[in-house]
Amino acid sequence: TPDGDVDEAAVRAWKEAAGGLPLTFHRAWDVCRDPVSALETLIRLGVQRVLSSGQRETAWDGRAQLAAAVTQAAGRISIMAGGGVDEMNATELIIATGVHEIHVRGTSPRQETMSFNPYPVPFRKNWPEDESVRMVTDAARVGEIGRRVSGER
Repeated sequence: TPDGDVDEAAVRAWKEAAGGLPLTFHRAWDVCRDPVSALETLIRLGVQRVLSSGQRETAWDGRAQLAAAVTQAAGRISIMAGGGVDEMNATELIIATGVHEIHVRGTSPRQETMSFNPYPVPFRKNWPEDESVRMVTDAARVGEIGRRVSGER
């Protein structure tokens, strides 16, 4: 809400629209004025998961807050760490926070191979500057995260 609280009416509507599907509360929790109270509200409303960077820019920077949320949640709701999680920090983040779920982008730049473009239309992306490059899921990066997290070499 404008006051920094969970919009309970909206969450109830989303729960109803989702039917029996699990509901994830996105990173809006990161900007709640009282995250402890907000987490209890989400638990009471039956949300299954909160995606969070621990009220910081990255999950690593917010690891203390994520760990506190995991402790508070006590298995009643899942805390999913997201925001800058990659193959270099995923394992350490899981250990530091106790989260059981992580959200990773796992992308790499790919040059478009489309040769037809008579009217170049800029999409005003922030990155990369080259409009013919787009970010795509990189199976190798995602696989590496999985291997590292599971302890495989």
